[in-house]
Amino acid sequence: MKAETGDWTLYRRLPNRAEIDFHRGRRDQWKPYMECMGEVLQEAEAAIRQAYEDGRSWLLITHGCSTSRPFHTTALSVVRTLVRDKRMTPFILREQSIRHPTGTVVKIRPKPSAPTTEETVTR
Repeated sequence: MKAETGDWTLYRRLPNRAEIDFHRGRRDQWKPYMECMGEVLQEAEAAIRQAYEDGRSWLLITHGCSTSRPFHTTALSVVRTLVRDKRMTPFILREQSIRHPTGTVVKIRPKPSAPTTEETVTR
């Protein structure tokens, strides 16, 4: 992933973009923290798969700046770990994705087009 800084809202200008926002403010104080992070993982993975299925080019995942100490789990660290996960390889292009302090911009892999009838006959 490429690292960039600057105004993250400019990523909203990317063509054919979907967006998911994990910067939700206060969480339910009675819900275990790691359960919340598990939900971030599930929702981010579902958003990547859906962006791929919908033929999107980009997925903007906003998660806010991390205010935690090193080695603590945050929405940012969950999303970045997911993007590095080899299970996501069929859906994303890591080298074109962007790491930003307040979000992650995932380049979605183009879906292979189905062969046309003519292409099927000539094979």
